[in-house]
Amino acid sequence: MHSFEHLVAEIREELRLRGLEHSSLIFTKLAQQYAPYYQSFEPERKEALLLKLKALERSVGLQKPFDWESALSTKKE
Repeated sequence: MHSFEHLVAEIREELRLRGLEHSSLIFTKLAQQYAPYYQSFEPERKEALLLKLKALERSVGLQKPFDWESALSTKKE
């Protein structure tokens, strides 16, 4: 898996090309990427990832909070 910053840059570029750079879709895509790993992380690593994700959420500036814990705990079927 790429670094967090690299993954964010990749997703932002993809969304920019689609005209969606100001949407919450970046959060959904990040949650999909990290969900398979999140469950196996130690509590400290989970907390560190959540801090990074919440900081990113604040930087995007959307009004509605994103439920990271739920999104990361959801298994893809």
